[in-house]
Amino acid sequence: MKEPISISLLAYARPSLDAPHRQQMRTIAAAFIVLHPFLFHVGVFVTWLCACATLSRPPRPSLDDPKMIGGIVDIAYVASALPLLCWPIVAFLAVLLMTILFQRFREIAMLSTAMAITYLLAYALLQCDPGNLFCWYMD
Repeated sequence: MKEPISISLLAYARPSLDAPHRQQMRTIAAAFIVLHPFLFHVGVFVTWLCACATLSRPPRPSLDDPKMIGGIVDIAYVASALPLLCWPIVAFLAVLLMTILFQRFREIAMLSTAMAITYLLAYALLQCDPGNLFCWYMD
């Protein structure tokens, strides 16, 4: 049994997970840590697909505003804006998960490097804007 850790007035004992569950949780956390910069990109693409289905044609930048199309596009638009607005919180949670679940320096260094590379790739994808999706979304 693990010794309880005293936090303020509360006593907290770390949950004991067996090896398969710990490995599964670490795998899911690593995937979240590495892929969370692309949540906004996926949301924009889903919003664009919903607009295509609603309009029966691809939406055009500066003509078809995603806020004015209505229907399911409104829900997708708001849901895709959340990762953009909350990215500092999500990035902090990713770093917190990384430090809690991974104790070896090599694992933390590899995840930090992968997270930095995915942030750079996400920024590059925003800059090149294939299909003018981000231009349409931000318009």
